[in-house]
Amino acid sequence: MKLFVAAKRRINSFYWKHVLGGCGENCVVDTDVDIYNAHNVFFGNNVTVNTRAIIQSCGNSVIRLGNNVVVSYGSMILTGNLDFIQLKGGHNTTNVTIGDNTWIGANAIILPGVVIGSGSVIAAGSIVTKNVGNNVIVAGNPAKVIKDINRKSS
Repeated sequence: MKLFVAAKRRINSFYWKHVLGGCGENCVVDTDVDIYNAHNVFFGNNVTVNTRAIIQSCGNSVIRLGNNVVVSYGSMILTGNLDFIQLKGGHNTTNVTIGDNTWIGANAIILPGVVIGSGSVIAAGSIVTKNVGNNVIVAGNPAKVIKDINRKSS
């Protein structure tokens, strides 16, 4: 069974590498992942997208994931939002950028227009409504900084 799952994951990753707008080396896209408007989605090197993640680029908006990014189980990255308050009847779309060395925890939601800095961690179940700086951990709804990450060079 493990061999079958591994083979299915490799085939899936191969498929997405050729459908995305851009995809670096050593990217893994697990099974049961939905990527909408894939031509507007760009992955750096060593990106991993786990099962049941949704990456949804609406209209002409772009989603960019840097190098060494992990998108965990059930997470969503969205670029579209209904303008219900203004009653304009249309969708607003805004780009999303996720920096290098970032981990998006399970079932986290990244909303339109968000920029996540390098080296940051989005805690499981968080809803990110605003930009996130470099080297921080954010958690909650809406996500707020709960800790700075002190990265020591070795």
